[in-house]
Amino acid sequence: MLFYECYVFQCTVLQKFKEAIFDEDETPLALKPVLLKLCSLYGLSSLETHLTTLYQGNATTGKECCPFVSSALPQVIGLPLTSDWSENLEQFERNKSQQ
Repeated sequence: MLFYECYVFQCTVLQKFKEAIFDEDETPLALKPVLLKLCSLYGLSSLETHLTTLYQGNATTGKECCPFVSSALPQVIGLPLTSDWSENLEQFERNKSQQ
C-alpha cells in the first residue's frame, strides 16, 4: 500500500506542477522552459526510482523501458548520451562551471 500512496502522491505533484506551468496567469512565459525541464527531471527520477517495482508488478514489460528512462535523464539536462554515467556527470560539471 505504501508504494501505491507514494505513486499517487508523485503523480498528483506532477499533474499540479504541469498545470501551474501552463497557467498563463501563474507562470511567466520566460520561466516555462526551465520549469518544464524541472518537471521532466522530477518525473523521470520518480519513474527510475520505482522501475523495479513497476517491472515486478507487470506495469511495464520488456527491455525498452529501463534504457529509455536512463537515456532520457541526461538528455533532459542537455548531456550527450554515453555508456558511462560518470562521463555525463563530469560533462555536466564542466558545463555548469562555464556558465
